Parts: sequence; C-alpha cells; structure tokens
Amino acid sequence: MIKMYFAGQPIPGNEPYAYIVAKEGFYILKKNELFDACVKIDALPLPEQEETFALKAKKIPYELIKEVLAFFHAVYQKYKSEAMVLLCYEQDTWSAYAPEQEVAGARVQYKNETNRRVVGSVHSHPGFGVFASGTDHQDELNFDGLHLIVSKFDEVKPELACYVVINGKRAELEPESVIEGLNEPIRMVNQEWLKKVKPLQEPFGEREDVLGKPETDKKPEDDKGNVPLDDECFCCSHEDVCIQEDIKEPGSPCDFFDYSKEKDVVNQRLFGNQRKEIKL
Repeated sequence: MIKMYFAGQPIPGNEPYAYIVAKEGFYILKKNELFDACVKIDALPLPEQEETFALKAKKIPYELIKEVLAFFHAVYQKYKSEAMVLLCYEQDTWSAYAPEQEVAGARVQYKNETNRRVVGSVHSHPGFGVFASGTDHQDELNFDGLHLIVSKFDEVKPELACYVVINGKRAELEPESVIEGLNEPIRMVNQEWLKKVKPLQEPFGEREDVLGKPETDKKPEDDKGNVPLDDECFCCSHEDVCIQEDIKEPGSPCDFFDYSKEKDVVNQRLFGNQRKEIKL
C-alpha cells in the first residue's frame, strides 16, 4: 500500500513509492537504485465517495416555524417586503433570532450581532416562489447550515423549501426531514369522544314534536310540480335521499319529498330539473 503525504512533509528515505498532495494537484514519488523522481499524475487511485448530509440535531419544532411565519406576515403587511430570521441551536434546543435588518421588496440586509450559536436562516420570498435566487447563493456561500425559504405564510399549509449549504455546496432537503410536525393534522379529533356519538333512532312523529312542523313558506312549485332547486330540505339539505329513507318509514316532511299517510311512501330525489321516484 502506497502512503500519502502532503507537500512539505518529510518522507522516510526507505519509502520506494509515495503519493504527494500539493496545491497544484497530485504527484507520485518513485525511488530506486537508478533515480529519485516525483511526477504529476491526474488523480489518485482512490475509491469513489458520495456527498452526504445527515441531520444529527433534533428536528425544528413546527411551533417555532409558525412564530417565524407570523413575523414574516406582519413584515409583509407593513412593508410589502422580504424579512429574515437566524436559526440557533444550543443545548439540544432550537430558537430563532431576528437581527436588525433593512428590507425591500426582494432584498434584505442584516447584521448578525448575537452571541448565540447560529446554524442557519429563514427568509421570505413573499409571493414569488421558494427557489434560491442568485443573491441567496451568494449570501449563503460561506454560511454552513440549514437555510429555509418561505413563500406563503399560511401556518396550516405554508409553502417553503429547505436547503443545506456546506462549504459552498448546496443541496435541497425535504422539509419534513428537518421540521417536526410539518404535515401533522392541525386539528386532532378525540376518537374516544367520537365513539360516544350515535345516530338517533326515533319513531314516526317524534321529530315534529321536537323540531316543530317545517316552514311552509317555500317557493311554489311550477306547472309540472317541480320545486325550485335553490330551496333546501330542513332535514337533509337535498344532498341525498331524505334521511327518513334510512329508517324505512316516513318522518318529518322534506321540502323535496312528498308523501301521504294514506298512500305508499315515495321518496323523490332531484336530478337537475327531473324527479326520480323510488318505491320503498
């Protein structure tokens, strides 16, 4: 195995071969009984290595991101401009810091005067996408860390992108891999509560006792007996067959369904301006 040295490092005299890494590139040193030589080579015979990034810190809590979104929204309402905050990570805890900044429609200049451990940034692109602009590339060229761009400030479904910049190299990350709880439902339903709710099965006639008789001031039918479509059933809003169909017996009258106690029950569903009769 041929050893590798940096230019200027001493190389033992008994090394017949050695690789040298210098400012100008790679070299190979060869020694034998005839000569000592050092010649430049195109590359070292080394295995390939992929560029990687793995977040070791905790994910950024979404509550912190919502605080940033509210700040961006307020700045846009007041100045119609971009804004930015710095991301800090200390003692396994994320925080955000808003530095002194001067803003314009598509530009923000700031001074970082905090002693916190700054590990990234979040800035806004109000209404013009979450792509990293040429200015962003330049500003973050020597700023290792996470850099988020936000376009929509809706805390329920924000539009944002996340980039990592290391030694001037930029890569885009899935926001969910960096932000904790980004796609979790905002409103959580207590399933135990929901199990306690059941449909009421009431006999014919009791609904009128509770709700009272339906209003009779609906629009008049036309010559063919059709009810105007902008009327609504007080029971089922005519979105489907009247709910009375579920219990197979007539109940409170529906504005869109006619029945008579002396005749077979007929549920009529509206299809545009037509009625379809369904015998029960």
